[in-house]
Amino acid sequence: MNFLIRTGFQLLGLACLFAAFYGLLLFVNELRGSASPVKLISFGLLMPAGILAVIACNKKAKQITMDHENQLSASVLRSHRFEANIKHWKILLLMMILLPILLLFPYIVLMSKSVSIGSILLALFCLLLAAGMLNLLLSYFRSGKSTLVIDNTGVDFVWFGRIPWDQIQGIFLQEIRTRYSKQYLLMLYVTKPCRYMDGLPLMRKIFITKKYRNAVTGAVGIPLNLFDQPANVIHKAALHFQGKTNLPLISLWNPLMSSERIAFQRESDATLAKMVEITSAMNKGSQVTPQVEEEMMQLINQQSSLMEAQQPLLRSEMKKARRLIYLSYALSFIAIICVVLRIVMR
Repeated sequence: MNFLIRTGFQLLGLACLFAAFYGLLLFVNELRGSASPVKLISFGLLMPAGILAVIACNKKAKQITMDHENQLSASVLRSHRFEANIKHWKILLLMMILLPILLLFPYIVLMSKSVSIGSILLALFCLLLAAGMLNLLLSYFRSGKSTLVIDNTGVDFVWFGRIPWDQIQGIFLQEIRTRYSKQYLLMLYVTKPCRYMDGLPLMRKIFITKKYRNAVTGAVGIPLNLFDQPANVIHKAALHFQGKTNLPLISLWNPLMSSERIAFQRESDATLAKMVEITSAMNKGSQVTPQVEEEMMQLINQQSSLMEAQQPLLRSEMKKARRLIYLSYALSFIAIICVVLRIVMR
């Protein structure tokens, strides 16, 4: 029902956008002719009224989405098990769009009278890519169990199997923005990630490096866009059930953190946990002895030293991020120049 209401407001907003554009065309057309002031005012007001209606509909649709996610989050807190399944219509839609496109070129090559080695190789590549894409999409399904299950024992995903909470050291919701969409991944920092790679589809396995296979710790990602539950709700469910175990997580962890920063963060978390423990004991009426005060001062100094030691690492990571941004700009500029030169040289 929430989906239908949200879609209704989005369609209403789209209709209002067309009305605003139509009002603009009428207003410009009346300006060219000898129109009465009443028509000019009416058509002139139609455009801002349509834009305001679009903003209101979009805001209402977002509010409905947020309310729905809040209801789902509240139900997660009351449940003992969280399950999420794949939206079958999305899988079918992707198959209907991607597979015919990939299979079109091999079909053209087979029907063509003049076939070159390059076209045959490209056709074989398209066939392999189509087979890999089909394997990737079908790998989301499993019989007898939901695609993703989160409970008090751990996270159970179709690709990785069950990952116990004592093997998960960090949880992060990664958002990858593109121009027209957002991709969400539930990133888990686990011990010996190679143990969970056997169930990966072939399209993902071929990108696993030897270094990753031999790593003591590493990140595994669960794509969330195809699920029937919002990404934020899945992330909250993971944090909720992990919090029940009282096992420590690396605070502020994200997949871009280097091993040095993770080591610093572990030490910082342990220091903060000790400070919280002493503070809680003092709040409960425990006697504050000179030894306790001295220990507290040592912890504070240790935390300050850790913060100062992390600054060079943070600056180094910022420089690395800037270099990647500048590189992407340079590659985009080179691509544009190549396209322009190609057009000019024709």
